[in-house]
Amino acid sequence: MSAVCRALSEKPQKWLEVRSAHFTVITNGNEKQARRVIGQFERIREVFHTAFPRLKVDTSAPIIVLAAKGEKTFDSLSPADWKKKGQLKRAGFFLRGPERNFVLLRLDVEGAYLYHTVFHEYTHLLVNQSVMSLPLWLDEGLAEYYGNTRLLDKEIQLGYPSEDHVQFLRENRLMPLATLFQVDHSSPYYNEEHKGSVFYAQSWAFVHYLMVTRTKEPDIPLLTYLTLLEQGVDAAEAAVRAFGDLAKVQKELESYIRQAGYNFLRVKTGVSVEDESLPARELTPAESAALRGNFLAHIQDYTRARVLLEEVLQQDPGNALAHESLGLIALRQDNLAEAKKWFSEAVKLDSRSYLAHYYHAMLTEREGHDEQHLAEAEASLRRATDLNHQFAPAYGALASVLQRRGKDLEAALAIARRAIQLEPGVQGYHLVAASLLLQMGNVSEARQIAERLVSTAKSPEDRANAEMLLANIAQYQRYQEERKKAEERARIEAEEFKRELAEVRKGVAERAQEEQPPELETPVGKPAEAGKGRLG
Repeated sequence: MSAVCRALSEKPQKWLEVRSAHFTVITNGNEKQARRVIGQFERIREVFHTAFPRLKVDTSAPIIVLAAKGEKTFDSLSPADWKKKGQLKRAGFFLRGPERNFVLLRLDVEGAYLYHTVFHEYTHLLVNQSVMSLPLWLDEGLAEYYGNTRLLDKEIQLGYPSEDHVQFLRENRLMPLATLFQVDHSSPYYNEEHKGSVFYAQSWAFVHYLMVTRTKEPDIPLLTYLTLLEQGVDAAEAAVRAFGDLAKVQKELESYIRQAGYNFLRVKTGVSVEDESLPARELTPAESAALRGNFLAHIQDYTRARVLLEEVLQQDPGNALAHESLGLIALRQDNLAEAKKWFSEAVKLDSRSYLAHYYHAMLTEREGHDEQHLAEAEASLRRATDLNHQFAPAYGALASVLQRRGKDLEAALAIARRAIQLEPGVQGYHLVAASLLLQMGNVSEARQIAERLVSTAKSPEDRANAEMLLANIAQYQRYQEERKKAEERARIEAEEFKRELAEVRKGVAERAQEEQPPELETPVGKPAEAGKGRLG
């Protein structure tokens, strides 16, 4: 028997679940520690909500925090790559996903920066689900700025300076701001070790400079910059218009980095660090193992995940999450028949699992695009959206299925817009909406979406998808123009034919009139008898 199986079946650890309005903590620590962790997350959520009232701070997918009481538990859930020699020792991990968002933390590690990685990724999550796209420097700069948040008992410190970034920038040459603004996912400044270090550090420094020194100006430069980008203004032009002369700003930034001290913001929050009113319960061994197995499946540690999940099913054959997790593993390993089996069983076991319905629909559609498969997929997706009104992937998939079925394109477009509203940073939903608009003949709006997707693409793949959409729109327009020309030619030819036919008919009528023999007069009186006549 494996070590994992022995841990589960011989001496199961006690795992607790504590829930708040926005987070779930699963821990093998004590209840006080669980309440403290969930309190910290509620505090940072409140900070974002206060600082950015228009920011969507509640995620479509739930956030589950796995709080390990010590190194042994943490290692049992950590990605295998972390155990290689020379790897950086970590105390936190954030995994973003369309179905679930996971946080892995160690409870026995102290320090003000314990949550740096977690808050960095949490910032990415909130920003990317609230805005369609951000330039890479701003996306990473904001994540580093808020990643350095310090959680103290009586206050939260926002914008606390990063000593590592400051020291690195003082020892290395900054890149020109114009270059910083143009960095994307294919740039050496994003992919090469030294240049990447410059990029991250300078992105943090410039965001810190903007947030601390230039927020009291009548037109806040950073907000102006974002507004210009939303209006479709080129990123380079938007930077000059929002921040001013870049050569001057570059000198100000260099001086800012060399300054002796940095200001930061102290925020008092109304959220308790340890809320005693939050419900807590002890999980059964099978429940806790199923959750950990699901997490391991999401980080693609399939071997350890399968061991846990199969052991769960030996103890609890009706555990829906275990079936769902094994379906996820099979799906990611392209074993579609097995995945369909597991998800179908999960749907039967727990009809309220929106994920089981979602994956069941996805696999059903992949089996075929005939009416029967599409109708079954539509029913599962509608059930998923009924169970979770905030789950954007189900809305996006439902809009696509309705489009394939050719059913009520107006309703399909409204559903695609709902997916965009929930997660504006997901390109696929915009592609579906634009495709529907094109199908409905609204070429102008479809083109606007495509052009915006091209200008805001985060990766070469995103850019290629957007450019393909733009090419399809252009092809559609050419087709429509050619069709219009053909229809016009057909109309002209029909009019010509009508005129020619009228001329022919007129000519025939006139010739018939000319060639007709004269009419004979019939004498008045008694007609002559047949066979008789007079001799002259």
